Amino acid sequence: MVGATKYQLCKLSSGRFAPCAREITETDQETDQDIELLQTKTKRVTRMSRDNHAGVTRDNDGVVVFTDWLLDYWHTSTRKTYPKTDDLLDMVQEWLDAGVTKKHVQDQIQKFKNVADTPMYLKQVVLNSRNGDADIQAQNDLQKFREYYRAQKQASADADQTGGDE
Repeated sequence: MVGATKYQLCKLSSGRFAPCAREITETDQETDQDIELLQTKTKRVTRMSRDNHAGVTRDNDGVVVFTDWLLDYWHTSTRKTYPKTDDLLDMVQEWLDAGVTKKHVQDQIQKFKNVADTPMYLKQVVLNSRNGDADIQAQNDLQKFREYYRAQKQASADADQTGGDE
């Protein structure tokens, strides 16, 4: 191929390659193997970055175990699959921070399994369920009463101290 012009190939969204507008020189050429190796390295670095970020930002053991249980229960109950994503892990972390139990999640999956397309639908529903739980309500009411009692006791003690000085 004497005098033949070479053009760089660009990968289209369909996965096929087409000639680009730029002409390539001999030193500029990359083989398909080089391109594939570069793409593989990029994917590996991205995946490692996500995993490292997840390990730093959350209690990985508890969150991962609860997430695995959630995805298994979700699939068993709905026959739908859902991948373990960063958003899902963040949601589970939020649930654990709020004190959500497996019972709360099970109840809401059973209640909304015909409506929810993904477990992400349950994010606020489960939190609301936990906050509306009678036991949780009783604990919250008791805590409010204790705080009110302490404040009244402190106010009474302060009044006694100022009244005794006069």
